[in-house]
Amino acid sequence: MKNFSSETQIALLLRVTKNKVIDRHRHLTLLTMVPIELAREVEDATPTPEQFAEKHESYERLYRALEQLSPLQRELISFRYTNNMSNCEIAGIMGKSEEAVRQMYSRTLRQLRGIYYQIEGGERE
Repeated sequence: MKNFSSETQIALLLRVTKNKVIDRHRHLTLLTMVPIELAREVEDATPTPEQFAEKHESYERLYRALEQLSPLQRELISFRYTNNMSNCEIAGIMGKSEEAVRQMYSRTLRQLRGIYYQIEGGERE
């Protein structure tokens, strides 16, 4: 964080704080109590063992695909999906124009998708 300006540090801290509040709200929403009379009517969203295994394999392929990206591309993905940052915010942190970030993001997703499907195809054979 020392490399970032004070404005950038504040922006990052505000973003993290906002994400924490959203996470807390989502967590509390999950804890909503259901009256016992309605308990049977609540749909069980628990995945089947097959669904769980498929999702786990899918995540493993995604992690392997992410490892093949450059560090800059991984950082971009992290800013976008882990920190929910906009192109404008990412551009400020990376010292690039918003258009350059948009293009890099688009190319990174295209490359990631290609790598993912290549890994997926190799596993099916």
